[in-house]
Amino acid sequence: MSKRVILITSVPQKGWNAPRHMAFARLRSEGSSFTTARATIDARLRPSLRALIPQPAPKNLIVISPDDLLCDAAVGGRCRLSEGGNPLYADSDHSTNRGAGLIVDMVTAYLPKP
Repeated sequence: MSKRVILITSVPQKGWNAPRHMAFARLRSEGSSFTTARATIDARLRPSLRALIPQPAPKNLIVISPDDLLCDAAVGGRCRLSEGGNPLYADSDHSTNRGAGLIVDMVTAYLPKP
């Protein structure tokens, strides 16, 4: 029996500081829905994913992509930067505790139940 390997890819990287952008937008009364284009995220992640994930992927490899959680076709092909007005990012590409909690939920779905 082979061991299961769980690979968690990078959170979608925007290239700019999300909380700072949100704060300035709120000061200017520019709304509370903060997203970035999924196509931009995919272009940034694609080279590293090609390097990390062998093709064809081994059967024991589980790839968890936070972008699948944060990027949604229902939001017009965009990636969420906040949830309920709270940032999911601490800066340009690191999760807040809230954002990390969403990713942990994805991971625990693949862990053995006690």
